Amino acid sequence: MKIYKYAPMDKALLILKDERLLLKNPEAFNDPFDFNVKRSKKDVAKVAKIMRSYLLTTYMVKATELPGIREALRRHPLYRTMKSEYNLLVKALKKFPYFDGNFGFTALYKIMGLKSQDFKKEVEKELTNFEQRADKELDKIKKQALVTCFGKKHDSILMWSHYSESHTGVCFEYDVPIDNDFVEVKYSKKRPKLELYKLVSFLSAKSIIGDQNRNDYSRDLMRSTLKPFVTKSICWKYEEEVRFLTLKTKRQLIKEKVNGEINYYLEMPLPTKIYIGCRAKGKLMNELIKIAKEKNIKYIFMKTDKEEFKLIQK
Repeated sequence: MKIYKYAPMDKALLILKDERLLLKNPEAFNDPFDFNVKRSKKDVAKVAKIMRSYLLTTYMVKATELPGIREALRRHPLYRTMKSEYNLLVKALKKFPYFDGNFGFTALYKIMGLKSQDFKKEVEKELTNFEQRADKELDKIKKQALVTCFGKKHDSILMWSHYSESHTGVCFEYDVPIDNDFVEVKYSKKRPKLELYKLVSFLSAKSIIGDQNRNDYSRDLMRSTLKPFVTKSICWKYEEEVRFLTLKTKRQLIKEKVNGEINYYLEMPLPTKIYIGCRAKGKLMNELIKIAKEKNIKYIFMKTDKEEFKLIQK
C-alpha cells in the first residue's frame, strides 16, 4: 500500500539522509483525545464474569486432582460428569480459543462459589488484583507507545498546509504492507472505549488448553484491542491517517540519546517518490534534490491548478 509522509524541508533532509523516522509518544500530540481512552462499565462487568468463571473452573479442577480428593471422588458419578464436561470444554477451546464463562459446573459453582464465603472472597480478591494489574498495564502501554503518522494522499491541500510548513516542505511516498504495525485510523463521532474482555477470554482459554500457537486469532485480537488507539474524531477524517504503532520495548527500533533524552526511530526504506511543495525554494530544497539524485529517487514538483482548488504535478 502506498502511504505518504508530509514534512518540513529541514526534517525531510534528515529523514532522507538517515533513512529513518522519528517516533513520538501520542500523549504529546496536538489532539487531547489521542490515546486518552478508558474502559467501559460493560467491559468491566464482562471481564468480571469471565474471570469469576475461569477462577472457579480452574480452582475446582485443581482441587479435584489433589491425590486424596481424587481417590475419594473417582467413583462418584458427579466426578465423572465433571471430567467429561471439562474434556469437552478443552476440545471446544482448541477449535475456538475464547473462554466465555458459561462452563457447565452450575451445581458446583453454587456450592463452592456462592455458599462457601471463604472461596468467594478468594475469587473476588483475585478479580480485584487483576483489575488493578490491568489498569497499571494500560498506563504502561500509554507511556511506552510510539507512533509516526502517514496519509493516503500526496495532494491534500490541508495536509500540505498543516504538516509541510505551508507547502514549503515535501511529501514522501512509501510502499509498505499493511500489518499489525501499520494500521489505518478509523474516525467516529463517539469516543472509543477500551475493551479487554476478548483479550481476557483468549488468555483464559490459552491458560486452560496450554500455550498453543494461535496466530490466526492473536492477530485479529490485537487489532480489536488496539482499535481505540487508532480511532479519532471525525473532524480529522481529511487526514486519512495510517499509523505505525509500536512500543519502546521493541528491539528493532533505533535509539539515540539527544540532549539527555532518548529518541526512538523507525528504520524506513527509501521513498519511492518525493513530492516537492509548490512554495518550496532555496538551499535546503536544492540539497534535498541533490540527495534524491544520488539515491536515484524520483522527485516531482507540485503546483496549483489554474481552474480548480487542487494541487497538480508540474
